[in-house]
Amino acid sequence: MQKIQDLKKAQFDPKLSLVLGTAGDLASQIDNVCQGAAEAIAALLKIILDFIMKKILNQTGEKMKDVQNELHPNERPTLRKTVEEILEKIVCLFRKLIDQLLDQAKGFVCDAADKSVTAPPCLVQGFASDVASNALSQASDTANQGLGQISSIMGGLGGNIGGGLGGIGGGGGGGGGGGGGFLEEILSFLSCDDDIDCPPVDLWSIWNGANQSSGFDSGFSGLGGFGFGGSDSGSSSGSDSGSDSGSSSGSSGGSGTSANGSNCDSGPQPCGPPKIRFIGGGTGAKGNLVVSATGEIMGIDMVSGGSGYTSKTFAVINDPCGDGGGAIIQPIIDDGEIIDIVVDDPGSGYLPGEDGSKGGDGNKWSDPDDTIIIRDDGTYEPPTPPGNVVDVVPGDTVEAPPGSEIEIIGDDCVQTIRGGRVETVTCGGKFTTPAPSYDRRRGNYPNLSTGSYPAVLYLCEIRVLETGINYASTDEIVIEPNFGAKATIQTGDQGIVLSVKVTESGEGFTEVPRVFIRTETGYNAVLRPKLCIDRVGDDELKEPRLQDKVVSVVDCVGKFNV
Repeated sequence: MQKIQDLKKAQFDPKLSLVLGTAGDLASQIDNVCQGAAEAIAALLKIILDFIMKKILNQTGEKMKDVQNELHPNERPTLRKTVEEILEKIVCLFRKLIDQLLDQAKGFVCDAADKSVTAPPCLVQGFASDVASNALSQASDTANQGLGQISSIMGGLGGNIGGGLGGIGGGGGGGGGGGGGFLEEILSFLSCDDDIDCPPVDLWSIWNGANQSSGFDSGFSGLGGFGFGGSDSGSSSGSDSGSDSGSSSGSSGGSGTSANGSNCDSGPQPCGPPKIRFIGGGTGAKGNLVVSATGEIMGIDMVSGGSGYTSKTFAVINDPCGDGGGAIIQPIIDDGEIIDIVVDDPGSGYLPGEDGSKGGDGNKWSDPDDTIIIRDDGTYEPPTPPGNVVDVVPGDTVEAPPGSEIEIIGDDCVQTIRGGRVETVTCGGKFTTPAPSYDRRRGNYPNLSTGSYPAVLYLCEIRVLETGINYASTDEIVIEPNFGAKATIQTGDQGIVLSVKVTESGEGFTEVPRVFIRTETGYNAVLRPKLCIDRVGDDELKEPRLQDKVVSVVDCVGKFNV
């Protein structure tokens, strides 16, 4: 999906077009990408359909083995012929469905690329579930109708199937069973007429699921007798790892799962600060990462320490749009609770707050100055940079950059749309995508109503990563920039650095300081500063001493009082 989005955006960037090789036929290149992705998805779905087919065939064969044992030998040929016809229909049904997989998968991929920006697991799960449910429902109907026919035959022959058919209803279990020999013998006679009427599902929409190009009526009444649940057998799953700080992911499969459905949001998300996730035991830990103006991870403000964490717990940084990278952090755990983190490497490039761009899945989709247009059928147009003429029709939605204004001019109407919000087009016509206005006024300090809160950082610790050698107790600890912080060194035998004591913590750090030892003899010591956080109340913001020392912490895990 990311590759298709890059191809579409290249039409507005000649340099990118040359790099990606899209100067030629863009449509054919997108089609090639869709084809490749569809082949991979279809191969996986074929495995799923093969499994379902074998399960139904094995259950049917096992049941027929029990039935034929109750018949007189001269009555078995009639039963055998009917069973052959039933199994042939099931096999041919699946062959037809498998033949249609590539077209369905390609339709899904291309449609998803038009109507989705991110690719959450629920998007593919919904498609796979719909395909499997469709096949399962039709095959179950076929098999159950066939069992009804056999029941009639048994009555005519004077046999008694009794409660045999009911056993299939609740089973849904045994795979091969002991009926393998009988089933294989039956299957060896199958010819599979290519003209057998199977449902020609050859279209796919992420909004509406499968579309049959013509109606299909099996002529059977679905009894749901195989314990798969018929068309309602779509799977659904959700997760809420209590160890995910401020983020939770959920997925829901099932028939008709769509990109705009409440259970599967595949639209663009605002690009903003990274989130931290704790993995490996424990639940409930949540915290807001503090990011400097230069894009470094400076520390974390723990909102909840959770419980049950162990020495095996580790932390990872999740950047929603892939702006930053390289940060390495470790959780500090006390009695199963995460009380803080240690920043081994602050990384770079992270956003301290939302910047107007959008994306997801670790990729940036639109820039802050792009105009976003969604057609009335749910299709996302490529994010459009300033200065491009665009056609829109009533029902489309437009989101222009904050501070800008556009005027749609139609044949007999005019509509004004202000930037920074999504508006629906009522007047079809043309407009030129605007540039954002960056001179709009902002508040001096963040507040809880904007989704962020003020805090002050101070130097609380300097860790010794490498002790080095030949240092003297009179050597100087240098902190750049220091913001008033000071520290002293303690050395041991052979001049190794035993520890560094922070004597004055300073106040108002806005970036991760560089800490080193000024010495004439020592070498190879590696020191790492640790910044701690004090939340600042609204009343404290008025104090002169804090005017230039406050940083904004984006509340990613839920608002709270400071």
